[in-house]
Amino acid sequence: MLSAGTVPQRGGIRACSIHAKGDCLDPVIARITEGEPYRHAIGFEANEVGRSSKDLLYNTGVRTGYYPLQEWNRSRADCQRFLVETLGEPFAKSACGFCPFAMSSESGRAHQIERYRQEPELGAEALFLEYVARSLNPEQTLIEGSSAAELVSAAELRDVQDQFDTLLEESAWALYEVRRLTRPGRAGKRGLTARSLRVAATGTRTEMAGQLAEKPGQRVHGGDGIVRRVLRDRRHDGVDHLFVAAPAGPEEKQRPGFEQWWQEAVGDSLF
Repeated sequence: MLSAGTVPQRGGIRACSIHAKGDCLDPVIARITEGEPYRHAIGFEANEVGRSSKDLLYNTGVRTGYYPLQEWNRSRADCQRFLVETLGEPFAKSACGFCPFAMSSESGRAHQIERYRQEPELGAEALFLEYVARSLNPEQTLIEGSSAAELVSAAELRDVQDQFDTLLEESAWALYEVRRLTRPGRAGKRGLTARSLRVAATGTRTEMAGQLAEKPGQRVHGGDGIVRRVLRDRRHDGVDHLFVAAPAGPEEKQRPGFEQWWQEAVGDSLF
């Protein structure tokens, strides 16, 4: 997430599941089964028939999905009781402290607040990843219509905030040039959004703030507390172009053909 300068996406494919589960498990399964037919047991609970029905689409001549919790009519609550009775302690819904799906409901956010209270380092990590992503794109937050930062602030989780502030101060920083555009879609479909990210400089937080102040564009102090120098705002013409100082980590990246798309979108260069 940090190298990509983003947070897990709530829409589209769940890439985090592909990377953290599929990419890890598939080679192991292949080695164990050696090409022979097998059943793949997955812990979808009793009320997740939609997920198991979708998983059945991935069956092959050798792989057959199997959902024992549904066969036993076990809900998440049933499983949680079993774990507590057997092991003496409950288990959190998600291992990731920055999972947006764990914060997508009121009950989930309440649980996350308690988890951050007990493990403030998890909350600080979530705020850090969100801060970096929001620096490059204000819309990249962990909670739709809100943010993890607002959640922590409203709950007055001072330990989380203090550890997050320390991470910002101790991190190396960089000055980024961000360009973003949306390609026209076909047949009324949503167009492709493409981003170019360039590291203009690296240094301390103070040094990068100083270099940001010298960049062209309108100084915009966002509601997220992040200062940007904005040359173009997509709310006006569908194109973003800005400079921002943020913790180091995101890597330079742009799609092939981006420069041509950019020239088509903006015409003559601004510089």
